[in-house]
Amino acid sequence: MFKYFVVILVAVGLFACTTPEVKQETVHAPFLTGDLTWADSLVFSMSLEQKIGQLLIYQPKQTDSLSKAEIFQLVNQQKLGGLVLEGFQLYEYIELIDSLQSLSRIPLFNGSRQQVSLNNQFSDLSSFPSAASISAIADDTLRQLITDNYLEQLNNLGFNLCFTPSLNSNESSNTFDFDYDTFESDSTTILERSAIMLQAIKDQNMLSFAGDFKEFVDRTQDTITDRNSLLFKYHYAIQNGVAGFLVDPELFDIDTLALLPPYFLKQYLREEVDFDGLLIADWDNAPFSHLAYAGIDLFVIRDSFANRFGEIKKMVETGTISETAINDKVRKILQAKSWLGLDTLQAKVDQSLAFDIMSNGFDGFEIRQLFEKGLTLVNNPDGRIPFVQTYRAPFRVINVGDEELESFQQYFSKYASYSLINQSLTATGSYEPLNQKRLSGAKIILTLSNVDLDAQKDSALIQSINQLATKEAVNLVNFGNPKNLIHFDTTIAMVQQYDLNPLTESFAAQLLFGGMQAPGKLPLTLSDRYPYGHGIHDTPITRLKYTVPEEVGIAAYQLVGIDALARKAIRDKATPGCQVLVAKDGKVIYSKSFGQHNFDKGRLVQQSDLYDLASITKVASTTLGIMKLYDQKKVQLKQPLKSLIAIDEDSRIKNIKIKDLLTHKSGLQSNMPIARYILDKDSTGVSCTGPFCNVKRPDYNIAVADSFYMNPKYQDSIWQEVFAIKPYKRKRYRYSDVNFNLLMKVIEERSDKSLDMFMKRYFYQPLNLDRLTYTPTKYFKKREIIPTVKEERFRNQKLHGYVHDESAALLGGVAGNAGLFGNAESLIPLFQMLLNEGEYGGRSFLQPKTVDLFTKQQRNTKRALGFDVKTKSGTNACAPEASAKTYGHTGFTGTCVWVDPETDLVFIFLANRINPDVKNRKLFKDKVRSRMHSLVYEALNTYPEVPMEPTE
Repeated sequence: MFKYFVVILVAVGLFACTTPEVKQETVHAPFLTGDLTWADSLVFSMSLEQKIGQLLIYQPKQTDSLSKAEIFQLVNQQKLGGLVLEGFQLYEYIELIDSLQSLSRIPLFNGSRQQVSLNNQFSDLSSFPSAASISAIADDTLRQLITDNYLEQLNNLGFNLCFTPSLNSNESSNTFDFDYDTFESDSTTILERSAIMLQAIKDQNMLSFAGDFKEFVDRTQDTITDRNSLLFKYHYAIQNGVAGFLVDPELFDIDTLALLPPYFLKQYLREEVDFDGLLIADWDNAPFSHLAYAGIDLFVIRDSFANRFGEIKKMVETGTISETAINDKVRKILQAKSWLGLDTLQAKVDQSLAFDIMSNGFDGFEIRQLFEKGLTLVNNPDGRIPFVQTYRAPFRVINVGDEELESFQQYFSKYASYSLINQSLTATGSYEPLNQKRLSGAKIILTLSNVDLDAQKDSALIQSINQLATKEAVNLVNFGNPKNLIHFDTTIAMVQQYDLNPLTESFAAQLLFGGMQAPGKLPLTLSDRYPYGHGIHDTPITRLKYTVPEEVGIAAYQLVGIDALARKAIRDKATPGCQVLVAKDGKVIYSKSFGQHNFDKGRLVQQSDLYDLASITKVASTTLGIMKLYDQKKVQLKQPLKSLIAIDEDSRIKNIKIKDLLTHKSGLQSNMPIARYILDKDSTGVSCTGPFCNVKRPDYNIAVADSFYMNPKYQDSIWQEVFAIKPYKRKRYRYSDVNFNLLMKVIEERSDKSLDMFMKRYFYQPLNLDRLTYTPTKYFKKREIIPTVKEERFRNQKLHGYVHDESAALLGGVAGNAGLFGNAESLIPLFQMLLNEGEYGGRSFLQPKTVDLFTKQQRNTKRALGFDVKTKSGTNACAPEASAKTYGHTGFTGTCVWVDPETDLVFIFLANRINPDVKNRKLFKDKVRSRMHSLVYEALNTYPEVPMEPTE
């Protein structure tokens, strides 16, 4: 399209001797009102190379020492007019720009291409959302605050030139391309925002280059009768003080370029919108001759600076471009620098103030909130988001794109299991259609990761998705170009994230399961159904959210003491490792693992690793089971055992009531009657003639440990001995494992299910607690399970995957007092359900009145029903600061869980302090658990939500 360009260039004598005559019009660019004296005196004294340098703004791609050396050399040689420095650390940038300004004879333009925040210009600061994501925020006050913060940054970091505001629109009718640096597509909002920005930039004595100018109309070919509406936004920008325009490189792709007169763009703007400011363009996508021919004044170079500089110099030396034309451009550029005040001695950047501005504008939590507020739920047919059914729901996550979406998958797995399918590109560069048979009956989560779908090229994929949506519930999570959504049927649920990073991935996953809502709105019109400003904001919060402490009023640094206590406990050999979790207001704000499985510095503890929960089993299993039967009216608290289980009429325990078992006031002994089994000197099982055998056989099929099996007939003997126990006459409080194993019997006989199956049926499976289980070696590899004690008697081995509690082991690993294994993140939904009065994930598990009854302290006892409570005298594992309504339980292995309804707080601590020695009581002696718990209470209200007011 440019084949005749050079011929015409020479024929018209583009820059021969003088510039083309242009009619003088009223000047609107603010800098053109400045004094020309300084500019004229400099032009007269400058060499050709210095003049050429003033036309060039260098934006180096690298931030290494070689790049910095090149910049210093260019400035020292006076071959540079300005810089755009990106990717440097803030301190490095300040040192660099101050040094370069001091070195340069003619002060430099110091530019920024950022539209939202200078944070994104520096490598060591938290990244801000894109302009598109900011425009999706529904809060006008917050968006104004962002603008004020950005302007304050520009003003205090030595910037004098910025490529803002964006005047572009992302209207879907234009193209399927999407510009993330473009704000909203509503014309009125664009004008309002740009006017505010331009006035503020002018008031701060900086140059603004609005972008991107692209509405050039060749008047010789024009069939449009009204260009005013097309150019109105540029005229509006001029009236509000714009210094110039950044020209879209696509403008130089027009077919008639070679037929246009010299300076056609400059002349067009002057005649159409009364503009005579500066034009700037990126010298990446078009030859310099084309840019100069259009009338561009400033050229941004990203690479090969020396070659580009040499190209201009050669064109001047050969007469292709006249030095007079160069002089005119330089004079205007210098006039702009004079207006900026660069003709006087430049003050250095105030480092202290700069760091203060950059650190106090928006902190990390507030930036996180900005990303969250842009999350947009575009379509939600039948209210299917958030998902209710998660267990045994065959979720299929299909990822289209090159991004792995690790964070999305990590957070998705906190709520449900899934299988992953990566949709690959074909040889033609399009994406394969979905395999319909492979997805039959599945819950489909389709993720598009930075993909720009083409209606023609990707028609097979698009058609297969829409076809699948006629048979299955398809849910689309689109990271990137929102115009992708135009292709899909309205039966598909659609979630939109404009930026792709670990944060936005986590938010999208949490939205799907009801951990959070979507506050965002569409910043453009996609269709009549999805107009500008559309968004669905009222989905229910049904599950835990995973977030940071600041969201619940806790300064994150206040919780580092937990880390310190955990590491000290490990150093002091109080426990080889641990997991700690804190949830407040239905949000997990702290979840960490520390240490190793063993003291020998072996495998590190992972978040997914399972601990022996010991007596937490009493509340996380048995008590909940009784609560469910109570709801089902199958158990009453005052019912005696004889009315609930098969028990001999002459049994001395037959009249013990359920309530007495739950509160440990049954009068029964503390331990199960198993002494003769665990003290048996011949318990190696070698002979296979007594209770045990070291080989699994039909008559020895109950696994008690590795290569250690029990004959089931002895379990019957144990129960007969339990039924024969003689209770103490005085029914005072006596903590007893017998109580909870009898409660297990009640659950099993009243439900006709084993305890583990009952809990899976009613709690663990519907809550999707796939890492909370009895007998973990049936379901998990040993490396996923934390080992406990090294027994010198009874089982004579290091226990790994088998319950430590001997009575639970003899009952086959499933018992009412112990036997449950799990990790902190599988326990938390269970206890959050209790805090929610029996509700979780959009389902009811227990009646609110049942939860209230069982979790409050009972009269004449220091217990609730099944639960331990915070008492006035305190407890070794509970913080003194906890409210009187706090309930939970501890475990012999070092575990504890505490729920405080008054502060809506859950604290979980898991450890294996008995590894390898059951006598290790350092964890208790040092009060590690209660001290950690106290730290959480001390941290409350340390990050108050103070509304940030826009600056005046």
